Amino acid sequence: MMRNVYIVALKGILLLGQFSAQVQGSDECSNFTSIDDFSRAQAYYGDLPFSCDNTLFPGWYRFIGYSGDKMLETCVDMYYCGTHAPGWLSGGHPSVADGAVQRKVCFSYYSGCCHNSTNITVLNCGEFYVYHLRPTPFCKSRYCGNGMSSGPAPTKETSVTQTKTGNRMPSTKQKKSQSGNTG
Repeated sequence: MMRNVYIVALKGILLLGQFSAQVQGSDECSNFTSIDDFSRAQAYYGDLPFSCDNTLFPGWYRFIGYSGDKMLETCVDMYYCGTHAPGWLSGGHPSVADGAVQRKVCFSYYSGCCHNSTNITVLNCGEFYVYHLRPTPFCKSRYCGNGMSSGPAPTKETSVTQTKTGNRMPSTKQKKSQSGNTG
């Protein structure tokens, strides 16, 4: 008799745990800050001053628009994505069934594709990904999107995208590079 009570209680805990995970995923998929910044695109080779994410507010972010639709998954050379040390996702993106997973973000710099790194959380929301980002390990490093656009016309500023909760990612006032540099 005591054994049956224990099993019923255990099943109740497991069901409660599954329910909590589904609610948590739903919140992150609707409560995030959008990054729509052409200078974060992998194809962007930018002018000075370079930007960095070492003062980024920790939270959930989604890449959209000019920046791409997800974080870059391959190493990109220095000076791309509007910074000295572009950050890219090592280990690939998760499936929906994987839930929220830990991944390493590598920052390309003089010593190679993973000069420095930090761990983040990535969640597949079905049609897009969200990332729990934190400040980067050093200045002049930032998270890079998979966007291929070099951005809007040189005099045009990128837009600030407002999410459902009103969070804003600062706009970039940096101009598109007109030089023939290949990085």
